Amino acid sequence: LPGGQHHKNGGQYRKNAHLMKDQANNAYKIGISNKPEYREKTLQSEKPTISKIAAKQFSTRKLAKAFESALHKTYEEKRLRGEWFKLDDIDIENLKKDLL
Repeated sequence: LPGGQHHKNGGQYRKNAHLMKDQANNAYKIGISNKPEYREKTLQSEKPTISKIAAKQFSTRKLAKAFESALHKTYEEKRLRGEWFKLDDIDIENLKKDLL
């Protein structure tokens, strides 16, 4: 469906770009999800050391995905695997501002 998925009542899901940290290895995940808090819990079920740092809500999945892709490209040289990155303190502060 254009712009993302829809609720049964016809309303559109809002999409969120998020930043999460794995305390065990100091890796950061830049991703998108419908509900960052729920995504945090699903990741914690596999690895309890993961916590949400910040999230930004977008009106459509397309916008959230474009933002996520731009962040992935920006930090490409710091990518560990998939959506996981080795970021420094300045990167984290910048991302927190961008995800307000």
